[in-house]
Amino acid sequence: MTRTYTHNGWTHEILLSDLTDDQIANRVRMLMRSDLDHELVVQAARDRIKCLSAEKADLLSCCKAVLESLEKLATDGEIIWLNNGLPGVHESAIERLKNVIAQAEGQPVSEIG
Repeated sequence: MTRTYTHNGWTHEILLSDLTDDQIANRVRMLMRSDLDHELVVQAARDRIKCLSAEKADLLSCCKAVLESLEKLATDGEIIWLNNGLPGVHESAIERLKNVIAQAEGQPVSEIG
């Protein structure tokens, strides 16, 4: 799968796509001004940041849609299939999703009991 990001209406593939995000982070961490590939590493890091930001926004949108569906099912009394006879499972799923969304939006996260 090719990872891309959109900037100013143009879609770009990330540079150094053969490297993982962690490998790029390590290259940036060890970067020296005199390195011959300094510009390439900086641009690859920029691409990763833009791509990861877009991926996070997509995941956040999906989490919100799932949360909305779960809450609707819970209020309609149709969430029985989720708890398999174990009371409280669906409530913890909803709470976890709320916490993931809050964390992604930079809000305080409540404790899950």
